[in-house]
Amino acid sequence: MAEVHALAQSSETPTELLQSGHGQLAAARAVLLDFDPRVRALAAREHLISAWSSLAAIYGVSLPELRARLGADERREALPGIDSLTPAASARAGAVLEALQGGAEGARALDRDALLEHVRLLGRLYAAVDRARTGGSFARAQARRNWGVLVLLAIAALVVSALVVATRAPADEGPWRAALYRSKVIAGEPAARRRDRDIDFDWGLDSPLGDAMPVDFFAVRWDTCMVLEDTTTIEFNLISDDGARLLVGSDRVVNNWGNHRARQARGARVLEPGVHHLQLLYYDHRGPAQVHLTATVDGGAIGPVPRELLVDPGSAYELRDPCARVREARAPKRETVTPATEDDPATPRAAGGASSTRASGSPAGARDRLSGP
Repeated sequence: MAEVHALAQSSETPTELLQSGHGQLAAARAVLLDFDPRVRALAAREHLISAWSSLAAIYGVSLPELRARLGADERREALPGIDSLTPAASARAGAVLEALQGGAEGARALDRDALLEHVRLLGRLYAAVDRARTGGSFARAQARRNWGVLVLLAIAALVVSALVVATRAPADEGPWRAALYRSKVIAGEPAARRRDRDIDFDWGLDSPLGDAMPVDFFAVRWDTCMVLEDTTTIEFNLISDDGARLLVGSDRVVNNWGNHRARQARGARVLEPGVHHLQLLYYDHRGPAQVHLTATVDGGAIGPVPRELLVDPGSAYELRDPCARVREARAPKRETVTPATEDDPATPRAAGGASSTRASGSPAGARDRLSGP
């Protein structure tokens, strides 16, 4: 199979293009669920074309060339991840893309359900390309070119992981800790556990975990630790079918609970510097299942919650403080001040002559401020 490498005419890296594309898909999905029917197709059109353009840049082809390949079975194989779509779905995606590129009239000819299906198919393709880059054809091609560097990096990664207590999640897993349950009740021992990069799932009528989970009446709990260096304003956008809610600490920021079709809800908070526990609870009643969490940080573009702000909480779930491990890793180290002696009058003397400790490089009370709520 011919390998396709990055980038033909873009200065952005594949990772940046993927993030941008995910953001455009999130915006299109929100528009289609929110806007008046007369304008939402046109509003979603620009976001969808931008998402396709980012994907074309990752493949290193023009947008017309990508559209042509979607409808040609013999040419699909040159696009890593395209096999996530059936030939029929691929051809259908190409036809919708052609209509979108036809301008306002082409967009108006597509109803909301067709556009939402298009968002779902494009989202599956993005997820497949992401997997291909981290463990499939993109990664294998890069490994063949730079195998020596990769070996050294792997050794360094093992050393670092042994020394660092709280690390950001590896690229092939993710900072979101997921527990999956075989009922709508989130309690007891989960049927499966895993790590996810983002909360951006459209399972349709399928199970979230193959035969290990039912296609209806299941639930998922995700959680992660958000580390903020500065006061940050974040608006969270949650789309789900059926119920979902997002908590920051004990604060219910977004509530989209109940049995319903795909529906979105929003909530904004100003978060202080420190470590914040994010938890998303989701259940599926019956029929199609999907859940998508996006965010706008300090008025920026909508997209997945930035991974650079998230830290894997670890394997053990601490009920009282799930982010305790992350807080401890961030706490300033403390040094011991030795009492002064007659032989060493320059040594600082603690009150009462007893030894004392202080936070290195931090004034009193800094630990509480750094740890956050």
